[in-house]
Amino acid sequence: MYQSPEMKMMKILFCLLLVPIALRAEQLKVVSHFETQNVRFRSMVGPISDNGFEKMALDYLESKETTLGLVLVYGSLNDRARAGPGSLDHCAYSLWRSKLEAMNVSAHCPHIMEAVKIGSSIIITKLDRDCKRTQKRVAGTSDPLDLQIGETKLRILNLGFSRASTSPADRRLWAGLALKTNGAVSVDLARSALIQIRELTGAEYLMVELRSDIWFKGSCGFPVFFPFEDRPKSPDVAEYAKTMYSTCMALGATDLRCSESKSSP
Repeated sequence: MYQSPEMKMMKILFCLLLVPIALRAEQLKVVSHFETQNVRFRSMVGPISDNGFEKMALDYLESKETTLGLVLVYGSLNDRARAGPGSLDHCAYSLWRSKLEAMNVSAHCPHIMEAVKIGSSIIITKLDRDCKRTQKRVAGTSDPLDLQIGETKLRILNLGFSRASTSPADRRLWAGLALKTNGAVSVDLARSALIQIRELTGAEYLMVELRSDIWFKGSCGFPVFFPFEDRPKSPDVAEYAKTMYSTCMALGATDLRCSESKSSP
């Protein structure tokens, strides 16, 4: 199936890679750390208490200047390997399904703590090894993961970041968001969601992928928590091929590029 250069770029940018860069005294290994203007992102591996994580996340994200941010801690390298981001430009359906099924047969879940800030609101989500998930809003008046376009509700399932280029002089950061809607998938809805997120955050380099299900397989990764919440049944090839998704990308303040496609096994 032909894919335009813009579509290929969207898929590549959605593969958010993490690279180890530092070791902190608290025994938290920083595996990725990006900051620019109003955007902040830090991903770590290691032990930390619930109260310690909440304090660290607030210290890092609470500034009024930060309007889009993420702090993510995996309890161990094995937890990150199980639940961390994918690293492929394209993921074959068979590989993606085998990874999901391997997650679902395990008796224990990876230990994950995540704090997301969108606009002025911050929400902390935690998953323990017994697969108990908890959420707590620690700043703002609304859940930053919920969006509404007209009568249609959307939920942000995942937020991730990558650099726009490998040049040290290029300070731009891409933010990629996986969105699930309770309505019909369309380019117009994806565009409206992207515009709303941009208005909330002021971020100029954004990409959203919109689906009405949870089968985000582009980079062989998954939204951080979803494989472990309800142990979802993976679709077969025929079921997956019937699904649709829309992608929309903002390249600066005025350039928006959107498309709609059938899912390709």
